[in-house]
Amino acid sequence: IGNGNLPIVLDGVSVTFGGQTAYVAYVSAAQLNVLLPNVGFGQLQATVTTPAGTSAPVTIDSQQYSPAFLLWPNGQPLATHLDYTPAAQNGTFPGTTTVPAKPGEMIILWGVGFGPTSPSAPFGIPTPATTMYSTASTVNVTLNGATVQVYTGAAALVENSAGLYQVAITVPVDIPNGDYALLASISGVPTPASSLTIHN
Repeated sequence: IGNGNLPIVLDGVSVTFGGQTAYVAYVSAAQLNVLLPNVGFGQLQATVTTPAGTSAPVTIDSQQYSPAFLLWPNGQPLATHLDYTPAAQNGTFPGTTTVPAKPGEMIILWGVGFGPTSPSAPFGIPTPATTMYSTASTVNVTLNGATVQVYTGAAALVENSAGLYQVAITVPVDIPNGDYALLASISGVPTPASSLTIHN
């Protein structure tokens, strides 16, 4: 980050969408995390440039909503307890003890693609910590097909991050131990399904 702005080149890597340069948040040999500029919606040509050259263009669809939760191993949603420790099956990470979500507990789900916020978040800078940028539309979450409580205002961009959203929910108090399909939607667009372990 330079002068408060997200970089458009990181380790010699840049990405363009529709001819506009994206903001680069993370680079590895197998993954690029980028934040699109205000490119509008529809089909766009995307290219990646590295020190080895520029890729052939590929066509992508730019949509207002494309929600997805980040994932732990085994298709578990990236969920944390309120102290930010993983809410995941024990054994998810070798050598580390993890505690699943419990009935009645508030947990935080972490994802991307939940669209516009209110107020509108600025482009090209980490999300300011001075304002709560809640999703402009309501996020709905279900466990095993049953609606769970999403806290008002707690579906929002994460401060000091780039395009990362958090969604705070309460696990139903009467749910038995087990693995449950977790699904969220916003403006009728669903996330891919994941599996949340609940254990009292």
